[in-house]
Amino acid sequence: MSMKPIVPGCLCLVIVGRDAGRVVTAVRLVRSEDRIYGIRAGRDGWLVEAGRDVGVYAEWGLMRIDGGDEMVAQEQHEEQPA
Repeated sequence: MSMKPIVPGCLCLVIVGRDAGRVVTAVRLVRSEDRIYGIRAGRDGWLVEAGRDVGVYAEWGLMRIDGGDEMVAQEQHEEQPA
């Protein structure tokens, strides 16, 4: 079985750095010069969120875990408190 690509709305596991093991939702691809809440992204990669926390990870630093069901990712995102 081949791994499905990361797409906006999918659930991913962070597999690198201090946040390794954290489940996040992929939001969109960003470029290093893009601004996120007024701060430069600093690197090209996926903008991800977990609750109110956001980060940018290279695709190789994420592993898709939702099995490709975007409805599951959407339901998870809607359950997050604002």
